[in-house]
Amino acid sequence: MNPGFAVNYVEFTAPYTPRGIGRVPAPRLLKFMDSKHRYSKLIYAFGIAGQLGFSVVIPLAGLIFLGAFLDKKLNVFPNFLLLGLFSGLAIAIYESYKFLKPLIK
Repeated sequence: MNPGFAVNYVEFTAPYTPRGIGRVPAPRLLKFMDSKHRYSKLIYAFGIAGQLGFSVVIPLAGLIFLGAFLDKKLNVFPNFLLLGLFSGLAIAIYESYKFLKPLIK
């Protein structure tokens, strides 16, 4: 059964076994993102949306504030603000594309 996303396991290994020294995997004790858990896909989707939101908001807001600061310092009002806006949009679109490309395939 394929849940539609990767299932990650944490395996605990023993440094030695009763039969001798070696690494034998212990039973799987923790499962993350189990397909039987009804909220796992919802939590995964919220995680993706949060990452995408931060990858858009941070460059856009940072460059707009930097442009407004430079406009105030150099007294050329719309020039750096517009430059920050358009460069922030370009970076946000590029980061969104780079982030969503593996998820679409």
